[in-house]
Amino acid sequence: MKRASYQRMLGAAADPVALQKVINHFGGDTALGKKLGVSRFAVYTWKVGLRNMPAEMAFRMEKLTDGLVLREELLPEIFDRSWSKQKLQNNQPNKQTEGYDVTPRKTAC
Repeated sequence: MKRASYQRMLGAAADPVALQKVINHFGGDTALGKKLGVSRFAVYTWKVGLRNMPAEMAFRMEKLTDGLVLREELLPEIFDRSWSKQKLQNNQPNKQTEGYDVTPRKTAC
């Protein structure tokens, strides 16, 4: 397994400023936890740095906030800014969404 994909699976330390922005958007740790389907304590552990935040949660937070906070802001160690730069330049959604290649493939018929 490539290191980058392994790191995405495990997660990384969340940026405290970006995470607090998401928490404030939803009105607290408990409300964010309910939206994400995790406990309030899980959100708290990410906030104070006791545990790494899974990359999947960064995807969900970006989606739930309609892009107010980007995955690159939440987990800068895992995601780079090339995704959002490309999206802004092309004004189109990226073909790589949430780590899955959604490019149509030709099939032999």
